Amino acid sequence: MSTHQTHEHVEHASHQEHHQPSVYDVLIESNTINFVIVLALLIWAIGKFIPKMAKERKADLEKEIQDAREAKEQAELKLKELEAKLEESKEESKVFLENAKKTAVLIKEESIEEARKQIEIMQDLAEKDISSQREQAMNSIKQKVAQAAYQLAEASLSSNENKEKITEALEANFKDDLAGVKI
Repeated sequence: MSTHQTHEHVEHASHQEHHQPSVYDVLIESNTINFVIVLALLIWAIGKFIPKMAKERKADLEKEIQDAREAKEQAELKLKELEAKLEESKEESKVFLENAKKTAVLIKEESIEEARKQIEIMQDLAEKDISSQREQAMNSIKQKVAQAAYQLAEASLSSNENKEKITEALEANFKDDLAGVKI
């Protein structure tokens, strides 16, 4: 190396020593330092604002969870009430059906009893009607027999010859009366 070159090199080195970059220049020009500063600011901001936001969000979530639990408990209570009402309705319908069956049986028995009474009344009326007709027939026969006896007595007083005719007439009249009687 020549002296001239060495001298330039020394000058250049001394010039560089006198012209050292300032802290500001280093900070602005250095990407690494800029990145570290931004990262530090970001971490500081996150450390300052995120816990507050997280705390608020946690409180909101806890409130929503509590509200959901309360809604679930209320829904379970309502479900239990509805199930109890359903069971009660089932029991009421069973009782209603049993009562309806009992009522139907009673109505059937009452209808049968009423029909029996009506049949007995009709039988009594029929027997009374038959008895009345029998009595009327007997009275009619007695009346005709009495008439025939009267006629026979009258005829026997008047002639013996007519006696046979009268007897035949009485027998024929009596047979006709007996054939017309329904017993």
